[in-house]
Amino acid sequence: MFDYRKLLETPCSDCIIDVVAWPAKYSDRPDSGDINVGLISGHDYHHFKSWRGKLERIRQVLIIASLQEAAEVAFPKQP
Repeated sequence: MFDYRKLLETPCSDCIIDVVAWPAKYSDRPDSGDINVGLISGHDYHHFKSWRGKLERIRQVLIIASLQEAAEVAFPKQP
């Protein structure tokens, strides 16, 4: 389903960064594709369930939403 995938090593031997990209034909928005950057980790689950992990994800969502709004202003859709 994706057209690009790359697994990147990190300094931590238990963690791998996963980068995946889909073209516009697989996206829910017909005018643009999607990119997903994830972390595959054996010890990340414990952090995920902690209150600090939850607060960190909330902060990341706010940053991503702000970046999306900025991208829409900087790169408006062409008619």
